[in-house]
Amino acid sequence: MEDLIKRISKAVGKKEVVKISSELVKNNVSIMELIDLTFYHEKEPAFRAAWILEQIALNHQYLFIPWLSYFLSRLPHVSNESCKRHYAKIAEEYTRNFHSRKINNEIRSSLEQTDLEPAIEALFDWLIDPKTKIAVTAFAMETLYNLSFKFPWIKDELEEQIHFLMKNGSAGIQSRGKKILAMLK
Repeated sequence: MEDLIKRISKAVGKKEVVKISSELVKNNVSIMELIDLTFYHEKEPAFRAAWILEQIALNHQYLFIPWLSYFLSRLPHVSNESCKRHYAKIAEEYTRNFHSRKINNEIRSSLEQTDLEPAIEALFDWLIDPKTKIAVTAFAMETLYNLSFKFPWIKDELEEQIHFLMKNGSAGIQSRGKKILAMLK
C-alpha cells in the first residue's frame, strides 16, 4: 500500500485512476486495505483511494461483494467530504434493485446479513447536513429510497426530508427530489 499512497499523493486524473484500478485488480488488491486507505490522515490520498475504490466496486463487483458488509460498516465513519461522494455512489449502486429479483444474489445476501441501521443513519445525516455536496445528497436520497423496501419506516422520513430539501434546493436536488417523491407514492 505504501507504493499506492505515493502514487495517489499527487494529483491524478480519471485516466490515471482507471489505470491504477486496473493494476490493482490485476495484482489482487486487498479491498479491505483499500477501504481503510479511504480513511488516510491526509485528505487528498484518501479521496483518490475512494475514487479508485469506486472504480473497482462498479467495474469489478466480484472483488467488491465479499467486502460490501465491511464497506457499509465503515460508511458512517466517513468524515472526508470528498470521500462521501464515492461512498454514497457505491452504496446507491449496490442497493439498487434490492427490492426486486434483478439484484445479484450475493449482493442481496450480503445486504441482508449486514446491520444497515448505522449506514442508514449516516445517509440521513448527510441528507440533513446543509454542507453536504449536491451529488452526495442525491446519491444518499437514492440509497435511502432503495433501502425503504426493506425498512418501510424510511419512506415517511425520506419524504419529509426531500420536501424540506426542495424548498431551497438546487435544480439537481429539485429534479432528484421530484423523481424520488414520485417513486415513493
